[in-house]
Amino acid sequence: MFPIRKKSGLTLHLNTVIGSYARIDGKISFVGGLRIDGEVCGNISSVGDANDTLMLSKSGKVTGAIKTGHLVLGGHVDGPVEAAGSIEVLEDVRLPGDVSYKSISIHVGGIVADTFADAPLPDSGREFSSNSA
Repeated sequence: MFPIRKKSGLTLHLNTVIGSYARIDGKISFVGGLRIDGEVCGNISSVGDANDTLMLSKSGKVTGAIKTGHLVLGGHVDGPVEAAGSIEVLEDVRLPGDVSYKSISIHVGGIVADTFADAPLPDSGREFSSNSA
């Protein structure tokens, strides 16, 4: 395993690395941690538990659906993304519009082309008013 320390302070253990000069055509299933520096044309899914993590580096590219516990996105994705846990969108990255997640973190310069639904906030009992000048 290759331990990687994330900006959040957590240590990510990678079981598999797809190198920057590698291209894989076909479905990938993984358990634990997967880092992609190269190109994958096909669906990627974690088959372990909700702690499985996919890390797509700046040079990484995925054309296909991604389904994982956690996603650290630094590269390009062309396809739907589903994370049972969190998505971390790194700087200067665009995440496509078909996205499902429990929580999301977007670094400065990151773009999420997702449609955010309006959810009512819990009633705090306070009233707000708008003052116009």
